[in-house]
Parts: sequence; structure tokens; C-alpha cells
Amino acid sequence: MATVQTLTDNEKMDKFREFFKNNDVRIGEGKDFTTTPPVYYSSLNDAFHNYFLTFRDKKDTFHFILNIQTWERKSLAFNFTGANDNIVFSILGFHRFIELLLKDILRRINPYLAVKFLEKEEELFQFFDNKISADEIKTIEYSETVKRFKQAFKHYDKTSDIYIEHLHDYEFLLTQKNIETLNILAEWRNRIMHNGTTLPNLFAFEYLVSQRLIPLIDETIKAEKKYLNNYLPHFFETATGIKIIDEILAVKFEFADFEDNSKSRNLAISLLKLGHLKEIGRAAFNNDIVIRKNISFYEPYYDNPIGRVERFADTERHHKEFYDLRECLCCGVKSLVVYRKPIDIPWTEDKFISWFKCYNCDYSLKNNVGDPNFFNLSDKPIFATE
Repeated sequence: MATVQTLTDNEKMDKFREFFKNNDVRIGEGKDFTTTPPVYYSSLNDAFHNYFLTFRDKKDTFHFILNIQTWERKSLAFNFTGANDNIVFSILGFHRFIELLLKDILRRINPYLAVKFLEKEEELFQFFDNKISADEIKTIEYSETVKRFKQAFKHYDKTSDIYIEHLHDYEFLLTQKNIETLNILAEWRNRIMHNGTTLPNLFAFEYLVSQRLIPLIDETIKAEKKYLNNYLPHFFETATGIKIIDEILAVKFEFADFEDNSKSRNLAISLLKLGHLKEIGRAAFNNDIVIRKNISFYEPYYDNPIGRVERFADTERHHKEFYDLRECLCCGVKSLVVYRKPIDIPWTEDKFISWFKCYNCDYSLKNNVGDPNFFNLSDKPIFATE
């Protein structure tokens, strides 16, 4: 009679781990497949997408930010934070991008610089026998990654091949301002991951991303040029040529401005413009490369999907609140419908409200945040004026 072999708990766990080890996907040179751009750019895309979304949640009441000095801590947090998950995932995305970027730079010098130094006895002996690769060893934590990255600049002479090839282009990351930025980003990441009840408010979040992180990322992408093969995230520039990142970089303010009453008006206008740019960025993210080529990814056999959108938008002429049909300033498709609706509200002299929506890329705003033309984002006003 055959006997049934019973596995111990440890053996079951070993089998469990072995299953996942045999079914992982390995990305990189000499593995299952490689990607261009490097895989950590997916985290950057997620970070920007969630950053853009932080405006959408509050755009219908965002005009109240014009009275910037009237907002107290609690009212500011409640009224302008928006969906917490967008702030959370934006910060986590930017942090993960930076962490994986630094590890990748270390790997280019030596793959073992990005892993923990052989904590297990068997790994130590395998290393000296050249029987274990860096891919089989756990990677280091973020704080250790930063320490080793800094040490690389101290260890290698500036005239050495390694410094010139792998480090020279990233010297900007070690400026005092960028080190401060990375430290604050890491602090917020840790607070979010290990606390979960504390978030940066609108002022802190917008300053960190628009004034610190985006300039750093802009320099990073320029430094990474030889690894990107002409890649640039599609949402950095709209189909119509609006360079979203360049426009954000042109908006300048300092964290001290939030305490200076004389700068409150300009600061509020800057936040409004960033709101406009985030909405354009969100729409540009939707309007990906496939759609821009007039192909529907999930319906590839449909001929001319952009034409269909334009026909659908044209039918809105029959809506009682239709005002105009225009080419979208983001995607360039004639599918942006402008609406106008009479209102009678005692506390305002306005007799109507106006809003628009592009039925191709979903670019959408209400006239409470000002016309895109005011911010030099369109050739002429878009909202209804009478």
C-alpha cells in the first residue's frame, strides 16, 4: 500500500516560494525582455497622472483660492486637498522613480552596489565562488541607496572612465537644493506608508512637486537621454504643441511667499495656472500615442475613431445649453463643446455660467478658474462671454 508523504510547514512554504520564483517576470538585459524607456519610468508616468488628477477633484470650487490669505489650516485641508489617493500615489510614484533611478545608476557601475551585502552565510560563500549573481540578492533600502550614490562621487576620481561614463551627468542630484528635495520627498513617503493620517496640503504639495520635483525630473530626463532612445512621456507635450512641463517650469514661487501678504495675489494666480496645466496634462495623458494616430486600442477595427468623436460632439448643437463647437487646444480635434447656462444667484452679478468639454481627450473646465486665454494657453477666449 502506497504511503502518503506529508510536507512540513517549512516544506510547504518552500514550495510556495518556489512557485512564485518560477513564475516571476524578469525585466532587463539578459532576462525575459528589456524595455525602452527603463522600467522605472512607469512609476514616473503614474506619479504625473496622479499629480494631474489632484486638480480635477476641486476645480469647480478652485476659484476660492484667490483669497489665499483667508484660508486657515483646517479649512484649507478640507476644501483643497481633493482625493487623498491622488496625493498619496503621486508622492509614492515620484519616490519610487527616484529610488529605482539611483539603483540603476549604481548597477551600471557594478550590479552588486545596488544589493545588500550578503547577509546570509551561504550567499557569502557563493559570492566568493562566483556562483551567485546580484539579481539573486535583495536590493538595498532607499536610505542606503542614497548613501552609496553619494559615496560613488567621493570614491571615483572625476577623470576616471567610471565617473565620466556613469556619474558626471548626475552631479546635479547632489546640489544642496536637490538633496533637500529628495529628503523631503522621502519623509513624506515614509509618513504616508507608515502613518497614513498625514498628507501635505495644497500649498506644500504644489510647492514640492511644481517647484522642486519637476525641475529635478526635467534635468534627470536630459541626463538619461542616452538610455531613452528619444523617448519622452507623451503627456509632456500635447498633440497641439503645448509643452506642459516647460509651462510648469515657467511658473515660479517660493514657499516663503505663502507667508507674504504682498505676494498672495500673484501666488494665487500661479496656483490657478498650475491648475489649468494639470487639467491639460490629464487630458494629454488620456490622449495617448495610439489615439493620436486615430486608432482605438480597444476597438482597432473601427475606421476613423476621431471622426466618430467629432460627429458625436456635433450632435450637441441641439442641446439647449450649447454655445460653440471648437477645436480642442489639447488634442486638436474639433470635439470641444462650449456650454452656457443662465443662472440667478443672489450673491453674484453673473447672469450665466459657462463650461466646456472635449469629447475626445476629456479636457474640461468651468469658467470659475478663468479662461485658458488669460494664461496664454489658447489663441482666443473659449468660454461664453455674453
